Amino acid sequence: ARAAGVNQPAARAHHGEGTRAGAGSGKGTRFAGTRVATLDQLLTTLRPTSTNLRLELKNPSLYPGYESQVAAALVARGFTQAGRVYVHSFGRSSLETFHRAAPSVPLGLLTKGPLSPEGIDSWMHTVNPATGSVTDAGVDCASAANLQVFTWPVNLTQRSEPQPARRAEDAVSGIVTAHPRLVHHLFALGLVCWSRWPVWGKL
Repeated sequence: ARAAGVNQPAARAHHGEGTRAGAGSGKGTRFAGTRVATLDQLLTTLRPTSTNLRLELKNPSLYPGYESQVAAALVARGFTQAGRVYVHSFGRSSLETFHRAAPSVPLGLLTKGPLSPEGIDSWMHTVNPATGSVTDAGVDCASAANLQVFTWPVNLTQRSEPQPARRAEDAVSGIVTAHPRLVHHLFALGLVCWSRWPVWGKL
């Protein structure tokens, strides 16, 4: 609902309202009228391409049982078997439910707090703190626990050009960004190494 400019939680909108909502105008006038795709439509579009998928399980408390539905859709389209999907969420119990349904999919725990691997289950692959809470010591601690660190920006300040370079110095494994071109520019300048971490675009 946020992406489509609808002033109500997506959980309160029925399927027809959701698919009719415009999601493109916020990305530029040339995308005006672009509708919100269903997960099945998205997977059908991506399947014949080489594009992989980073998927966030949002607000799981509003959608009881949807973890199994998402897992079933990914399995049906071959994304889990081909290793083409990565799933993360703020909801630890939601990730656990998803893991039971699709144990081969790598999972990450999103957090806004300080980076800490304590208490994170052994089946978790990454811990994903906000950019402002990443420290060199925290990354080292996560690495010692066999966890990768994917960082993401909370605000415009954390999306600024110096931030990806600083995170690279901290040796994070990945970055989630709303501005992949900026990070790709840093790659081109040699400030960030491709072999170190992937870039995930954020819509």
